Amino acid sequence: MRSKKSINWDPIKRDYLNFNYTLKDLAEKYNISEVSIKKKSSAEKWFSLKKSKYQNLRKIKDSQESNLVKLKIKDRVELLLDKVNEKMHHELNVSEIKEISNIVKDCYDLLEKINAGKNDIADKKKMVVEQ
Repeated sequence: MRSKKSINWDPIKRDYLNFNYTLKDLAEKYNISEVSIKKKSSAEKWFSLKKSKYQNLRKIKDSQESNLVKLKIKDRVELLLDKVNEKMHHELNVSEIKEISNIVKDCYDLLEKINAGKNDIADKKKMVVEQ
């Protein structure tokens, strides 16, 4: 009767979850049958764990990007208000109007970027539900 060799699954699972190894790659790397890794990964739902981990990382990244855009908008709006307050009591020349117009356009573009991100997320959620 063949004796079963003891397998330390921790490094194999860690490699699967943290890197882009396929089950076949892991089988070769750790000199274990691919079938054994498939059974273990399926029993412990490694794929779901990996998917969940990357979804959480994506949410964090999206949140950080959104916060950065919001800060940029805040800065641009504050600059706009400063310019308007500064020029409030006299007529604006063409270059001042262009400067204020550019600041407003920057704010608009940043808001569009936020909305595009929200639409991308909504589209991805819709695709997941449809599958």
